[in-house]
Amino acid sequence: MYIACKISKNEIIKNDEFMKIYKKYCDYKKSYINLRSHNSTNHPIIELDKYFIKKYNKQTILSGEQIIKDNFPNVKNADVFISHSHLDKFYALFLNYYLKKHFKLNCFIDSLVWHNAFDLLKNVDEYFSKKGEHLYDYSTRNQTTSNIFIMLANALSYMIDKCPIVIFISSEHSQVSYQDSMILQDKTYSPWLFHEVSMVHLLPRKKPPFPIANESKQNKIAADLHLKIEYPIGVSDLPALTFDLLSQIEKEINYYDNIIKAYNAIIKMHNLLYEENN
Repeated sequence: MYIACKISKNEIIKNDEFMKIYKKYCDYKKSYINLRSHNSTNHPIIELDKYFIKKYNKQTILSGEQIIKDNFPNVKNADVFISHSHLDKFYALFLNYYLKKHFKLNCFIDSLVWHNAFDLLKNVDEYFSKKGEHLYDYSTRNQTTSNIFIMLANALSYMIDKCPIVIFISSEHSQVSYQDSMILQDKTYSPWLFHEVSMVHLLPRKKPPFPIANESKQNKIAADLHLKIEYPIGVSDLPALTFDLLSQIEKEINYYDNIIKAYNAIIKMHNLLYEENN
C-alpha cells in the first residue's frame, strides 16, 4: 500500500458520468430482482469433501489453506482496494469503472471476486454444527465462525497490503459521526470496515515497483434481535479524493501509454493528495 484516501458518496453522485449509468443500473437491478424472485436458490453448495485432509472416528480436519485458495484467492493484478459498505456496492462499482476507464487502474472489490463468507460458513455449519431443525451446537458454531472469519480477515489484509491504493467510500452506511466532548468522533458498526481501516493505519507504506503490469432459517426471537457493535474508525485523517483532482491527474498523464499511465496515475495521485493535505 502506497496511498490511503477517502471519497464521499456525495462526491461520486456529483460526477457527470455517474447519473448517466445510474438509471441503467436501476433498470437492470429491477429486472434482476424480478428474475431472482422466480428463481430463488439457497446458499450455493460447496463440496466440503475436497477440503478433507484427515477423517477418522469423530475427528475431521479440513485444509484451511485450500479453503482460502478456493474462496478468497489472491488477485495478482489489483491496483486499488475499495473499502466500502455492502450497501454502497454500486458506488464502488462506479469507482471501479471510472478508474479503469480513465487511468487503466484495476480495482479489487471483494464481492466480485471472492465467495461470500457467510455462504461458506453456512455450508460448514450445516456439516459440523447442526444438531437439529434450526438448532446448532454453540461451541462448534463459535469455532467455525472464528476460523472462516480469520481466513477472510487475513485475505483482506493481504490485498490491502498488496494494492498500491486504498480508497475508503465514506457514507452514512460506512461511518457515523457525532460530537462528543467537543471532539468529532468517527465510528462504524461494521467490524469488516473497522478491520480494513485498521490495516490501513498499521501496514507500512511502500512505493509500487515501476512499471505496474496491467493484465488484462432462525426462530422469531433470534430474528428480532439485531446485534450492533460500535468501533472507532480512523478515516478523518485520510486525505479526501475528489473528481476534480482525478481530472487534473488525467490531464497531466494523458500522453502515457496504458502500462506507464497506471503507474504515473498512482505517483501523481500520491503527490497531489499528500501535498494538499500537508
